[in-house]
Order: sequence, then C-alpha cells, then structure tokens
Amino acid sequence: MHEIQKVLETYLAARVAGDADLWLSLWDEDGVQLFPGARASDMKVLRETTLQRFQAVPVISAKIDTANITVVKDHAFAHGHFLIERIANGVPVPFDGKFLTVLKQQADGGWKILRDCSNSNDH
Repeated sequence: MHEIQKVLETYLAARVAGDADLWLSLWDEDGVQLFPGARASDMKVLRETTLQRFQAVPVISAKIDTANITVVKDHAFAHGHFLIERIANGVPVPFDGKFLTVLKQQADGGWKILRDCSNSNDH
C-alpha cells in the first residue's frame, strides 16, 4: 500500500509544483477525473486542459490524510481528506475536501489513477 500512498502524495506534490506532465503521468490511459462543478474528464480532455488549469489556479500548499486504502486484486480504492491552498484572484483561498480515488495496477506492478473524485467539505 506504500506505493499507492506515494501516488496520492505525488498527485498533490505535482499540483503544487504546477507540473502537469508529472501529474498526467500518474493516470491510467482509461483514467477519468470527476472534478467538482465540471463534467467528467477523460485522458484526452485532461491532456488538453491540465496545464492551463494549473496555471489559471495555482496551488501553493497541499496536505492529504488518507483514511483507508483497500486493494481488491488489481484495483485499489483510497479515500480520505485533503486541504489545499490555492490562489484565486491573487488571494490564497483554502479548499477543504474529501476524495475517492480508484487506482489500477499496471503490467509493471505499479499503480495509476483510474478514477478520481473529490468535493468540498464547505456547505
């Protein structure tokens, strides 16, 4: 499970660094992101929009608290809490949320994100 946690931590670290290439490399070719307030994004859409999204809304800090990781054969299910601080209109804004991420084991034994869903804890 250490490898799975490392993927989740790298996901946030890449977001803070604004490293779209690293972030995209964490995804399975059949990956889909279910982002709050947006339609589901497959890999084609993610490749077209991630760099622009990272630049438009920079993230300056991120913390993850993974509550549970369950592995069933070649899939892993992780959920927990995250707190990021992003810049909106030049001002740091906290975003407190939860996530559910499904990962798929790859042919080389590594893990990549198959589905990623998150939403805000704000009312």
